Amino acid sequence: LAYAKMVDILFKQLENTPEEVNISEFEKYIYLYSLALAKLGRTNDAKSMLFNFFSIIDSSRVCGHLYRVLLTPYLSFPPVVRPSTSSEPMVSFPIALYNHGHYLEGALRSIFAQTFTDWEVVILNDGSTDNSLRVAKDLLKKYNDPRIRIVSKANEGLPKTRTRGMLETRAPYICQLDPDDYITEDYLEKAVEILETEPEVGWVTPKTFTFGGGNSLTWFWEYDFVYSLVKSPSPARSLFRRSMWEEVGGYRCDVMSCREDWEFWIRAGEHGWKAKTMDDVYFVYRQAFQRWGL
Repeated sequence: LAYAKMVDILFKQLENTPEEVNISEFEKYIYLYSLALAKLGRTNDAKSMLFNFFSIIDSSRVCGHLYRVLLTPYLSFPPVVRPSTSSEPMVSFPIALYNHGHYLEGALRSIFAQTFTDWEVVILNDGSTDNSLRVAKDLLKKYNDPRIRIVSKANEGLPKTRTRGMLETRAPYICQLDPDDYITEDYLEKAVEILETEPEVGWVTPKTFTFGGGNSLTWFWEYDFVYSLVKSPSPARSLFRRSMWEEVGGYRCDVMSCREDWEFWIRAGEHGWKAKTMDDVYFVYRQAFQRWGL
């Protein structure tokens, strides 16, 4: 109760006299209050508090760590593998793998944790030069799930590997998950529902929490085509329609060596497709300190 009272005072102070707010104190009490809520079993309240905090404050390492733990609880326990309820996948996960094998199990566990189970995974080893292919093969043996397979090929870079992933998969909805990222347990359930009920929506943007290079919220704004020319409207891990990808012409591998997803979103908008931003954080994005190909 003491933490709640102090947080309420600080939020009101931030609204009325923001110049008087001690950000370090604000961060401390948000962390303590959110942690107390989580320990009392009020996880959703804790996540809401942290979301409100990050909507105001650009970055916080300590609150960011707690938020990530609450968003990805499946990483702290043995994975629960839920079997598919259908012989045909509704969602395909092409995972482009290049020297990130040490992260791969976390991404797979975030897929196994999904409440929506009609998915397939194709791990595309893009000519990794370390032990990533061996790690991937060991994980396939460990989980022994027929929904996952590996395709190994010579190194071609991200746009061509993502395109190969489209050709190797068959579901009507696609999520280009990277091996160092996570999705929350209900991401597919919520995103598939949107695409199934709103035919004018070509892709779904998950509000995103970024960690690693920074700890902050991103992709939490509503889609606007003009603004998408200035800033990428969605992460590559957005769930999108295969039919849209085929209509637009796929990724521009001839001119894009990176950011092929942003250019793809722009062409989708030119074709009249729209994106819809989800109502909460469903994607946890590891931001590299030095982005490959930037």
